[in-house]
Amino acid sequence: MAYENFQKYVAKSSDALKTDFQRCIMQITIAITLPYHQFKRMEQRKCENTDDTRQNKRREEIR
Repeated sequence: MAYENFQKYVAKSSDALKTDFQRCIMQITIAITLPYHQFKRMEQRKCENTDDTRQNKRREEIR
């Protein structure tokens, strides 16, 4: 949710003249959301690599 809000925020305020407060908010948002999404991907890969049955179940669900 926060990541989508961040993307909307960047799309609205992509002009070159940002205030220091806006930059600070953007940096904090990036610092919080990106590691969270990377962690989710890492956990998903770990499950797929260690448990073949889970990976097969996901493939069946996609089909």
